[in-house]
Amino acid sequence: MDYFAGLFELFAKYVVGCKNKWGYILHIIGSLLWTYVAIDAKMYGLLVITLPGLVINVCNFWKWHKEK
Repeated sequence: MDYFAGLFELFAKYVVGCKNKWGYILHIIGSLLWTYVAIDAKMYGLLVITLPGLVINVCNFWKWHKEK
């Protein structure tokens, strides 16, 4: 699952780089996947990056959505 989450995040970064707001939705899903990985593997330190990242991606999507 961690490989899938990592590849998913890389694809999301590519989509954001193409100036497409769907990249933030992909990032949100990727953050949820990483949160699952962190809890499942009992790697709670990973939550320090995944949960704030989730909030940041939701905020960024909201900003792009309001501009359009």
